[in-house]
Amino acid sequence: MSTPAPYGQVPDSPGSQVPQPPVLPPPPAPQAPAPSPTVPTGSYGQTPQHQDHGPYQQQAQYPQQAPYLQGGPAPTTPRTTSRGRMTTIVVTALVTAALSVTATLLATGAFTAAPLFEQEALESGVRDVLTDDFELTDVDDVECPADVVAQGGEQLECTFTSGGEDLSVPVEVLNDDGQYRVGGPLTEDEAADADEG
Repeated sequence: MSTPAPYGQVPDSPGSQVPQPPVLPPPPAPQAPAPSPTVPTGSYGQTPQHQDHGPYQQQAQYPQQAPYLQGGPAPTTPRTTSRGRMTTIVVTALVTAALSVTATLLATGAFTAAPLFEQEALESGVRDVLTDDFELTDVDDVECPADVVAQGGEQLECTFTSGGEDLSVPVEVLNDDGQYRVGGPLTEDEAADADEG
């Protein structure tokens, strides 16, 4: 019988050789700590003044302080107050209303075209001038053209009947505020002469 091989070795077998690991030297023995250097006087965290420590001593080194980091969640943006939300809602509502009114006026042509006279109101106004200022008592069938622009300088002619006779009156728009002047009644012949002259 063969002798057992030491731990980590393979028993001898005919024709086999197992390499052995190298033997390492033992680790060095721990040394006693060096005496701590004298801490110079001064404020905490400041670099000490240079001192002569002799030919074989080093000056003490102080590491820089790391900034203080606090754990926890990252800071969030401040929450708006209910007053801030209300202000935002009111401003949004006002802007929306202003845009809606502007869009409606643009769609209806209020910004692009001069206003027009209402035909019935114009005819009623001419009738009132004829009865009040020209003292005609039987004014009927007053007709003025439709779509008359209420812009200074516009001229038109309205027709009517009075005393069984067909008459007309010239109307001149005085300004952009819709004021107009009604001329005196003219017969058909007088109106034709006025148009030629």
